[in-house]
Amino acid sequence: MKNKNFPLLSVIIPVYNAEKHIEKCIQSIYTQSYQPIEIILIDDGSTDNSGAIAEGIAGRNNNILFFRQKNCGVSAARNTGLRMASGDYITFVDADDYLDKKTYSVIMDELLQNHCDAAIYPFSRHHRNGSSISLLPWPNQTILSRDEIHNLLIPSMIAVKNNRKRISGSVCRTVFRREAIDGLLFDESVHIQEDLIFCIRSYAKMQRIEIINDVFYHYIKYGTTATEQYRKDFLSETMAFENAIIQALKEHHLYQNMIPHYWAKRITAYSLCLSNLFRPDAPENIDGELNSIINRFARDPFIQKHFHIVYLQKRFWIPYILLCLKARFLTRLIYESKEKYRQKTFHD
Repeated sequence: MKNKNFPLLSVIIPVYNAEKHIEKCIQSIYTQSYQPIEIILIDDGSTDNSGAIAEGIAGRNNNILFFRQKNCGVSAARNTGLRMASGDYITFVDADDYLDKKTYSVIMDELLQNHCDAAIYPFSRHHRNGSSISLLPWPNQTILSRDEIHNLLIPSMIAVKNNRKRISGSVCRTVFRREAIDGLLFDESVHIQEDLIFCIRSYAKMQRIEIINDVFYHYIKYGTTATEQYRKDFLSETMAFENAIIQALKEHHLYQNMIPHYWAKRITAYSLCLSNLFRPDAPENIDGELNSIINRFARDPFIQKHFHIVYLQKRFWIPYILLCLKARFLTRLIYESKEKYRQKTFHD
């Protein structure tokens, strides 16, 4: 490895059925201008050739580690990577994404110069109909203090006021100083948006986070994500995730100030549960599940106790009204139309 005076960066890549993209992903990290880098590949029970490709590349390179485990999900794979990592800094990459060659040179230079606990940067999203970039809402090289992390960054990851841009909580857009996340693992009981929980818990402990508004990371979205396919137990999974968010906020004494943001977040969660019922692979008879969502909403003490409409994006006002009115027929009509439009856009 080159430049041994520089701190080691561990890049953790969970691998699951990504045979079309994994080689390009690894190559984009292996050829980074920043060295030394340790690449950790965790094959999470792939059923295609992903594991064989990753293992073959690791066998030819001393600074690439490979580990195979039974399919336990992305959180378990990332936790395995965290336990294996020996770097002073740690980051994550998804197996179908790739990075520009200078990504970690720029980021590590900033982290080391400014003694920050983490650096966050934006994605370039590539989908079937083109590409899009969402810059972070701060000037390049802004350093957020602890108060700004608690009062600006974390709230913006949950919900934002007056339709301003929400910041996604993704570990793939973050380089962490190892000491700042020492002992922290992903919650393996959470199966959707597990990144957000990890980011809340890690960012909440930090003193300084740098914003780097250069676009280096290329997020590939040509297929469907976990929340765009029908999931049988999605309502219970979603509520478990929502409870985990509340717990993470309470752990760091952030919950009381975050209630308006979280109220809006909880409404969007119910809307996502409704969308789940109308995916192409959903069962024909969804009456029971629809009733469960409506009844759960009606009994939800948090929803009944709080009302912070200015934090709710306008596109979620209709789902909120539908749920309040228990308008089953109208809900079906709107969400069926919404899914048909989404499918048409996806396939065009």
